[in-house]
Amino acid sequence: MKTLIANQPLSGDYGYVGTDETFQAEDDVAKSLLERKLATLSDEQLEAVAESDEDPDAEKKDDKGAASRKTKDDKTVSTANLTE
Repeated sequence: MKTLIANQPLSGDYGYVGTDETFQAEDDVAKSLLERKLATLSDEQLEAVAESDEDPDAEKKDDKGAASRKTKDDKTVSTANLTE
């Protein structure tokens, strides 16, 4: 669940919310609303993201130890054979 602020009147599984009203939505619904700029993350959610130890651009290793990272267009690429 994510806490969002409506950028315009909205209705859905989260009920009816007016402009600038805070509401909670399931993660997949929240992602869609954020991508379409129909809502923004609440201050509470922004603080949680800021305090997160995880760097979204950091390399990650899968269960087999293969390194990968997210590109700017959200594609995951292997970094095993990349050199800098």
